[in-house]
Amino acid sequence: MTSNAPCGPTWRRAAASASDGSDATSTVAKCFLATRSSNARALPAYELARRAAQFFPSTEGVDDAEDAIARGRALAGPDGALLVTGSLYLLADLS
Repeated sequence: MTSNAPCGPTWRRAAASASDGSDATSTVAKCFLATRSSNARALPAYELARRAAQFFPSTEGVDDAEDAIARGRALAGPDGALLVTGSLYLLADLS
């Protein structure tokens, strides 16, 4: 699957483990977009993005959760997917 969007579709199979016991998982996403909830204990978006940088080719932080959703949709493009995960605080902010 291809896409013109910077973080468009990139899906690869992930296996639980190889026969020799080593981890055989593969990347299923090109981009990581971090945001934060309104909870006072939440990490700043840029800090979460910095911590994720070792696992993703591209990371970005957007402090406002609704702006992050819009940015994620733009990065994914019309054929891409956006996976949103986080705390119940974030869910409340988006509802």
